[in-house]
Amino acid sequence: MSAFDILSGYVELNQPISKRQIETLTTLCKDKNEQVNLTNLAGDAYEKEILDKRISILDILEMYRSCELIFSQYLRMLPSLHIRQYSISSSPLWSSEIVTLTYDVHCSPSLSGLGQFYGVASNYLSNLKEGDQIN
Repeated sequence: MSAFDILSGYVELNQPISKRQIETLTTLCKDKNEQVNLTNLAGDAYEKEILDKRISILDILEMYRSCELIFSQYLRMLPSLHIRQYSISSSPLWSSEIVTLTYDVHCSPSLSGLGQFYGVASNYLSNLKEGDQIN
């Protein structure tokens, strides 16, 4: 299985980083100033600077470049992808074997201010073509 498959279909990339994960990254940073800043983020600043802005592990790694986290460690820190639920917008009278879904594509500036937020499932669905099957 490729890294792309794992990252796009099995783990939550946009989950806010936890205090424990920040503490782990602090031990992996080579730069002392970055260690101090991360320690502060895991303390009193956590709610305002992390939760309110939905700062992810990847966001922190991009901001604190001296943190050396190998890919397998990163994967272990990520939670499994949550199940998404959608409403069927077609009637079983129309077809008992085919359904249509109505959904909204989630794409907006990320709360962290670092790029765009793309909803995993809605963007996946938006790239399907008529007749594609989902298992």
